[in-house]
Amino acid sequence: MPFSSHKTLLGLIILAVVTGTAWAADRTFDQRFSAPTGSELTLDTTAGSVSVAGHDGREVTIHADIAGAKADSVRIDAKQHGSSIEVDSHAPTGGWLRLSGPEVHFVIEVPRDCAVDLTTGGGVIEVRDLTAAVREKSAGGSVAARDITGAVALNTSGGGITVAHVTGDLDLHTSGGSIDVSDVDGAIRSQTSGGGIRIDVRANHGINASTSGGPISLSLPAAARADIDARTIGGGVSSKLTMSRTDTSDPDRLKGQINGGGDQIVLHTSGGSIDISTR
Repeated sequence: MPFSSHKTLLGLIILAVVTGTAWAADRTFDQRFSAPTGSELTLDTTAGSVSVAGHDGREVTIHADIAGAKADSVRIDAKQHGSSIEVDSHAPTGGWLRLSGPEVHFVIEVPRDCAVDLTTGGGVIEVRDLTAAVREKSAGGSVAARDITGAVALNTSGGGITVAHVTGDLDLHTSGGSIDVSDVDGAIRSQTSGGGIRIDVRANHGINASTSGGPISLSLPAAARADIDARTIGGGVSSKLTMSRTDTSDPDRLKGQINGGGDQIVLHTSGGSIDISTR
């Protein structure tokens, strides 16, 4: 057999072994806990996506799908101390022939009144249907929260942020994506270094929105009361709400009051326009 054919055969054998090993190592993780009122779930994983949903029962169910190279090396520990449930996961990366690490996806159900604190070193985080505080932190993926009654703090170093149908204060920060907030009622602090910001609120309880690389769009109820200070570098500021302006000398800045004034709204962008309108 020619040498080139030997190389081809060897490559096919290696591929078959690698594929077979990865396939055989695919596995799942499952664990359940009974959670008292006012419980908290803390999850810290070196890599992987996380999806959490609230339900009407008192049980916490933790399920993880693990696939890919070195799937059998993923370690997941889940334990309970009273009302606190802690999940810790370590997933190796890389390997021989520079193969990628395993893929881990958590699907978790918790009582609706269970607070969650979730951290991943690389993946998407999504939380919905809770009446408790939510904290999410990802080093490399988008983060989202919807249908939440409680304070929400979302932070990502490499993705967008989406928030919808929340009653509670928001603290949002991303180093590399857009921020989209719709149908919320609470104070808002939002900052991005690389994207636009869109905010739609049911009421004004104070808003601070800042971006270094995109436009800002804000929608308020027609009857909202606010003190507004909106500034842009390289865009323009426009408002469809009736405003008593206190500063008209700079076309890139709008400062004044809506409906006699109220909680402060500060908007700032270094790379886009600012538009203020009614819902």
